[in-house]
Amino acid sequence: MKIRNSAMTGGSAPEFKDEKDAQKVIHAILNVYNGVLQTIQNGSFSPFISYRAHDGKETEDVSIWCAGFVLGVGLFEMHEWDMFNDGDLAELCLPIFFNSTTDRLPKIYSPEQLKRMESRKDDSGDLIIDAVYGIKGYFSDTQTQPWPRPKEKAEPKIGRNDPCPCGSGKKYKKCCGGKE
Repeated sequence: MKIRNSAMTGGSAPEFKDEKDAQKVIHAILNVYNGVLQTIQNGSFSPFISYRAHDGKETEDVSIWCAGFVLGVGLFEMHEWDMFNDGDLAELCLPIFFNSTTDRLPKIYSPEQLKRMESRKDDSGDLIIDAVYGIKGYFSDTQTQPWPRPKEKAEPKIGRNDPCPCGSGKKYKKCCGGKE
């Protein structure tokens, strides 16, 4: 079984043993998504930050988290969220894109923006946290979302000859569904 999404896999679709295997992966992804959403809504968000020793000094490395965010933006773009056409949104995402390993960075940001980020590289963790809350505020303010809203399921329609849901044992048409 294949699930297609060329943005996520660089042109090839992941393969699963069967529908159950695919559902397990989708369920795991949605659990992570819901957890992140809840931490953002609670005001306790923090990106995954690892630490790396460089020249005898320990520094933050947020590139893994940022690369995941950039991959996610690629997925959202297919759902009509094209942040590269919106200067305000692109500016909010700058600290995240700057700290990722994306090759799109030079194409969407000016040399001045990149220089500004380079001068604040030591503050990357805090800048990313501010960026996430800024992005959340952006979508709250504009009342648009980067993903399609799920369609709400309508209540099943009660047929005239179905048992009445009130529990009387009568047909719906002879009970609550009858004309008054």
